[in-house]
Amino acid sequence: MDGFDFELLPVHRVNSFWDKALITRAFAIGVIVFVVAATGFYALAFQQVYAKDHPAISASEWINTNVPPGTGIVSDNHWDEFVPNLYAYDLWQFPVYEADTLEKMKTLARKLAVSEYVVFYSSRPYTSTARDPLRFPLSNQYYQRLFGGDLGYELDREFTNYPSLFGVTFRDDAIGRAGLETPIPLNPTERSGFGLDLGYADDNVVGYDHPKVLLFKNTGHLDESIINVRLKTISHQTREADVGLILSPDGLASQQGGGTFSEMFDRDGWTNHLPVIAWILVLEIVYLAALPFTMFIFRPLPDRGIVLARILGLLLVSYLAWILVSVGIMDYSVWSIYLGLCVVAMLSVAVLIAIWGEIVRFFREHWRLLLFGEVLFLAAFLGFVLLRYLNPDLWHPFPGAAKNQWNWPI
Repeated sequence: MDGFDFELLPVHRVNSFWDKALITRAFAIGVIVFVVAATGFYALAFQQVYAKDHPAISASEWINTNVPPGTGIVSDNHWDEFVPNLYAYDLWQFPVYEADTLEKMKTLARKLAVSEYVVFYSSRPYTSTARDPLRFPLSNQYYQRLFGGDLGYELDREFTNYPSLFGVTFRDDAIGRAGLETPIPLNPTERSGFGLDLGYADDNVVGYDHPKVLLFKNTGHLDESIINVRLKTISHQTREADVGLILSPDGLASQQGGGTFSEMFDRDGWTNHLPVIAWILVLEIVYLAALPFTMFIFRPLPDRGIVLARILGLLLVSYLAWILVSVGIMDYSVWSIYLGLCVVAMLSVAVLIAIWGEIVRFFREHWRLLLFGEVLFLAAFLGFVLLRYLNPDLWHPFPGAAKNQWNWPI
C-alpha cells in the first residue's frame, strides 16, 4: 500500500460522479434536441404537401390528356371523395359498401369487362373492407384478384404527394396492411433522394390532402364470364351481416332497460331549462371526486395535476360506465354512471386518508393556482357554449363540422 494517497480517494469519487452527471446531462440534451429537430423537420416536410397539386388533380389532368372521351372507367370511391372532372367518360362507381351479393359481383364483372381503367381515389375502400372479411368476403376477393393481376388489369401508374424535404421522403403504405399484393406500376414514378417507409397511416391523415391515387389499366381484356367466375369463387362464404340498422328484440329490450329518453330526461326539469348551470355542476362534481386521486398520480408535477383532474375524472367515469356495459355486467343507465363516479370518489377518499396533511398544506400554499385553474376552465367552457350558441347545428354533417370545419381557417 506504499505510495497510495487515501486523501485523493474522495476526489476521484467526486470527479467520477460529475463525469457521469455530465454524460447524463449531455445525453438528455441530445435526446431533446433530436426530438425537437425531428419534429420540426417532419412538420416542414408535411407542409410541402400543399406546395404541389393534389394527387386527385394530377390524376384527373393525366386522364383527360391521355384517355379518349367516352372511355369506360370504374371508380372505386364509394363513400369517399372522388377524382374530379371525369364528366367526359363513361364512369361507374363500384358500390363496395353495399351488401355483398352475387348480383353485385355480376354487375362488377360486366363493368370490368367493358371498361379500360379502374381508378381509386384513396386506400379507404380496400383497407376498410379488409378489416371486415365476414361482411365483405366477395369485395375482399375482388381486391385480392385485382391487385394480383387476375382480372386482366395491371397498375398503370400511381399519383402521390408524400411529405418531403431536402431529398427525404416519408412514404406510407396501406396496401400491405390490407393484406394485398403490392403491384408494380407499368409506368413507375421516378423517385430521387432517400425514402422512409412509415407503414400504414390513418386515412384521416392522408385521405384528404395527399391520398395515393391508383389507376389500373385493362391489359388482358378478359371475358365477362371469366371475371365473373373469379369474383365468385368464395360465394359460399357470403352471409347476411348484422349491420345494426334494426335492433333485434333482445337488443331493443337491452337498450330500453336503462330507461327511455323521456324517463331519463325530464323535459320540464330545471336541467333542461338551465342546461349550462347543470353541466357546470356535473363537471364540478366529477372534478371534486377525482381531484385527490389526480393529485396523488401527478405528485411529481409542480401543480400536482389539479388542472388535469377534471379531464381525468371525466375519462375515468366514462370509461368505467362503458366497460360495465361492454362486458355485460349491467345495462347502460344513469346507475352505471353513478357507479363509475362512486369508484373514482372511493379512490380519492383512500388518497385523502393517506396524505390528508400533505394535500391541505398544498392548498394553503397554492390556492391561487387552484383559482386560476377554475377561471381557465370556466372561460374555455363558456367560450364553447358561445360557439354552440352561434352555430346550433355544429354537429350537422354538411352545415356543421364534418365538412365545413375544413373551411374555417380560410
